[in-house]
Amino acid sequence: WGREDDAFACSVDTIFGKHFRVDKETYHLWHPNSKRNGYPNYKNNYNLYLKYTRARGNVEAMKKLFHNRLTINKANILGNEKNE
Repeated sequence: WGREDDAFACSVDTIFGKHFRVDKETYHLWHPNSKRNGYPNYKNNYNLYLKYTRARGNVEAMKKLFHNRLTINKANILGNEKNE
């Protein structure tokens, strides 16, 4: 419900080529059900999903999104270590 699957599909399709469905067994990792209305990060995830849809089909734009996310995550991790 957080649009993560859609953002992931945009990124994979852009970097590796359009995905396709196969008529084979698949596996799903169980996780608790999250309701869209009660999901605390829905708005943030939706806004991130919109960025991925704008970059769809543009490899350089998608790579830039990846780089920005890695930089933000690294800064958050390092920032948290400094405060502990």
